[in-house]
Amino acid sequence: VVVNLPAVPEATSALFESRLWEGVGAVLFVFTAGYRAFTDGYNMLLWLGVCGLVGAVGLLVVWRRHRKTALAAA
Repeated sequence: VVVNLPAVPEATSALFESRLWEGVGAVLFVFTAGYRAFTDGYNMLLWLGVCGLVGAVGLLVVWRRHRKTALAAA
């Protein structure tokens, strides 16, 4: 039954389709890989804090861009 179902495209928001998320993912990857490569003692709180900060900054930038676009259209 699951195999024979047709593909149904879902509507997505412009917030999710922003190329900024690719950059945020790349920054998170580089930070995580670099942090693990250059440190012997792993500080989970530092890693979690920096990753959360990078994600929050990305969310703030996308939200401000979307807000400006929505205000200009209105």
